[in-house]
Amino acid sequence: MIDLMLFKFPLKIFFFDFETSCVSRIKNGVNFDNISDQSFALCANQKGFIRCEKGSKITVISAVYGRTDNKVCPHGNINTRTCRSLTSEMKVKRSCNGYRTCHLHASNEIFGNPCNNFSKYLEVTYSCVKDSNGKGKF
Repeated sequence: MIDLMLFKFPLKIFFFDFETSCVSRIKNGVNFDNISDQSFALCANQKGFIRCEKGSKITVISAVYGRTDNKVCPHGNINTRTCRSLTSEMKVKRSCNGYRTCHLHASNEIFGNPCNNFSKYLEVTYSCVKDSNGKGKF
């Protein structure tokens, strides 16, 4: 388990397990009050997925591929904390937002190589939001 401070609230990252934190905010007309954010990290070359309950859809809050913390995926060369793909959030949002299930792969082939010779990971924070019509994309 790794404790991080992101977005001015604490998150706990479990590899392939989820820990939730409640946040209060409104974004793009959606009231996110009492919706639990879930966060996880995939180490370099790992695959994983997000799945929301039936009637809910994924809303990605943030996604970073690179390295910003030496305690997440602490193997390989971790001496940098400042590299991130500029396109990782856009790519994850395009692949996941509005769907009930989303498969992810933390790899340079998908997100580019923001820092040569350093171990990277994909960190994603998302919420499962009740779909207004009760149906998510499949």
